[in-house]
Amino acid sequence: MSALLAGYFLAGYPDTESSLDLFAKVSEYIDIFEIGFPSGNPVCDGELISEAHRDVMDRACPGISYWQRLRSVIKKTLWIMAYKKDFIDTGLYHTFVDQKLADAFVIPDCTDNERVLLEAELAPKGIEVTGFANPGMSPESFSKIAEKHKIIYFQLYIGKTGSTGSDFDPSRYLEKALVHPGLKVFAGFGITSAEKARSLTGRGFDGVIIGTAFLRALKESEKSLMALLRDISGALKT
Repeated sequence: MSALLAGYFLAGYPDTESSLDLFAKVSEYIDIFEIGFPSGNPVCDGELISEAHRDVMDRACPGISYWQRLRSVIKKTLWIMAYKKDFIDTGLYHTFVDQKLADAFVIPDCTDNERVLLEAELAPKGIEVTGFANPGMSPESFSKIAEKHKIIYFQLYIGKTGSTGSDFDPSRYLEKALVHPGLKVFAGFGITSAEKARSLTGRGFDGVIIGTAFLRALKESEKSLMALLRDISGALKT
């Protein structure tokens, strides 16, 4: 069974129209789209993605009509990655739920208790809320999170996006995941190559989440991004 590729892209970047064109082009290689909701304070993101947030916010955050168009363009599974104060505290997430503009929410600055409550609210409407884990927690703590979620975003290092992190053995965590049928665990942070992606899924992750590497390639050229997508997608489908 092939592993899943989740690609992070920021809504409205490089600009409104070209972003929608880009999502259509890369859809051939992406299994899950994780689309970032632009923020004035992307506290969990490194400089490259933060710079993209600033660029979009300087032009104004895309309105709901943009997201409606985005949903019509993206036929694959769609996650919205947003910060709590921009998306949850404002109540904006209700609009996304009511208009069926997402399949899951990725909220990195919530506590897990807040995510559990949000998932209990949204599960009847068909919306998942991803859990989060990292190597700084014990396998037992990971297991408690795995009991409460159907999707786990496993950050390969503690910190902001865009670093390389250090290698570690995920087997103690993934063994805990096996007792939860239907749970999918995605590795994210610091994945820059097809070799790294294939190594992680070969060790038991259900898929990988890649953002900074795709943005870096896109800033070089669209051709560079497509080449990287082909390499990683091909490696995961082998």
